[in-house]
Amino acid sequence: AAEWIQNKAVSTSGRILVSLGISRLALQIFMMLEITMHSAAPRVYREDRIYNAFRVSFMFLNYCSLWFSVWLSFFYFVKTANFSCSLFLKLKWRISGLMPWLLCLSTFISLSYSMLFCSGIYTVYCNSSVPVSSSNSTKKKFFTKTNVVNLALLYNLGIFIPLIMFILAATLLIVSLKRHTIRMKSSATGSGDPSMQAHVGAIRATTYFLILYIVNAVAVFLYMSNIFNDNSSWNSLC
Repeated sequence: AAEWIQNKAVSTSGRILVSLGISRLALQIFMMLEITMHSAAPRVYREDRIYNAFRVSFMFLNYCSLWFSVWLSFFYFVKTANFSCSLFLKLKWRISGLMPWLLCLSTFISLSYSMLFCSGIYTVYCNSSVPVSSSNSTKKKFFTKTNVVNLALLYNLGIFIPLIMFILAATLLIVSLKRHTIRMKSSATGSGDPSMQAHVGAIRATTYFLILYIVNAVAVFLYMSNIFNDNSSWNSLC
């Protein structure tokens, strides 16, 4: 924000980073709200409309984060990589103008895919005959049945395109940076050159981001499938 005020302009990479940061922050706040409501008001939380609303909102924010990560990697790839293809050169010139439209399009796609989680996946049951150990009374206990087949189909359908795009962009970026680093090593510049260190750091960062992207996709699916108990450590880990 300070850079935008100083330059009186919004950079494309800054716009993507802010969009990604807002989506991730909103997702974290939403998860805290869901955990609080699940603990403090389980009856309200387990109502079909409330439960489905939480799941749809969670998937919407998660899909937005995945898409914004894709556009960040794609933008850096287009701006940094060096390929002589005419189509790639045209894309390099037009990427800054296309990016706002791509961000809006990915937000609409995320909303459309997340709305598919409204029905056909989760069914909430209530069992009122669970005894309380400290007294002779009973309390209501809620159970959630998950249609894992529908969940896997919809979830994989939603992440397939951004996941493939991210893997391709990240892999091509790593290859391009690696080639450039090898050329710099063979030239007069040494390994301590700041430009060389920046390229090596970019390769490492992109590699870690690629690994975390895949791990995140797996963890979200395990969390959404409800295969672990709500209070288990594995569910908390996911």
